[in-house]
Amino acid sequence: MIAYFRAQIEAGADAIQIFDSWGGLIAGGDYNAASLCWIREIVAALPKDFPVILYAKGTAAQLVDQSFTGVKVISVDWTVPLRTVREQLPRTIALQGNLDPVLMNLSPEIVRNEAGRLLAEMNGAPGHIFNMGHGIMPQARIECMEALVDTVTGWKASP
Repeated sequence: MIAYFRAQIEAGADAIQIFDSWGGLIAGGDYNAASLCWIREIVAALPKDFPVILYAKGTAAQLVDQSFTGVKVISVDWTVPLRTVREQLPRTIALQGNLDPVLMNLSPEIVRNEAGRLLAEMNGAPGHIFNMGHGIMPQARIECMEALVDTVTGWKASP
């Protein structure tokens, strides 16, 4: 992974994202040995201060430990309140996430409401990158995606 990420950086990548999709299945005490130590090693081998994003599905209990791996951004799945996570992590860590991807299968109105709620929840909190909480499902409705894009791009933060 280190060689691959270095090649991506040399080719002009602006950021790298590490996916730990199985992290949530590892028992709390074993997470460091099974995953986190390797994430630290990868980040340490990349250029200092290069933007590295970490997405580890189902690892809410490990978020604080993840914030001390050297990553710049932690991507959060839809199962935890993003504002709560913001309050737990250092301000130097940006957050990415965390709209529930199932909403894309419902109605544009639900998507607009939930995306707006999430944006309002993070209003005033530093370092938020709006994103899905875990990919997009094949059955997502195009009109829901359009509603999401319109809501996010048209949203104005309040002072």
